[in-house]
Amino acid sequence: MAATPNVETRSPLTILNNLPKEHEKAIKQAFYNTAANLFVLFACIAAIAVYFILEAFLKPLLWAVLCGAFLYPFKNSLTRALRSWLNALHKSQTPFLVGLVITPIKCVDGTIDHVCNAILARIKVVVCACLVVPSVYLLWHFGPLWGIFFFVKGSFICLYDVLEYFGSFWV
Repeated sequence: MAATPNVETRSPLTILNNLPKEHEKAIKQAFYNTAANLFVLFACIAAIAVYFILEAFLKPLLWAVLCGAFLYPFKNSLTRALRSWLNALHKSQTPFLVGLVITPIKCVDGTIDHVCNAILARIKVVVCACLVVPSVYLLWHFGPLWGIFFFVKGSFICLYDVLEYFGSFWV
């Protein structure tokens, strides 16, 4: 049997057959990058062409997007709220005009309840804010700045002296 000659396993589609085999991977990568760049370029050109075609309809399209994205969910939630209100009026057999007059009062009552519950849940923060904000305002506007500084400094010195009596020397 005759020995078969050494057959190269290179791709038959390689354009530059005379390049060394170790450069084939880099060339393939370069062709892939070029193809990807051309695809992005054609996509941008197509997007620009679509823009020029739809330019006359751009304002109505933007209004349609606005209505679809923002106004429809608002309208949907408002419709659900009004239907539930009307169903509640129907179940309680309240006349429409009486329900219409009482609704703002109920809204104010519910708002007051929510605000009072929120304040009571954070009562420490509210009390601290009610004490700190006016005192800072009074100190800032009615006390000289250096006087405030020396008062705070004297307070810290006095506190340090009081705490010194509880040190290891006296105890």
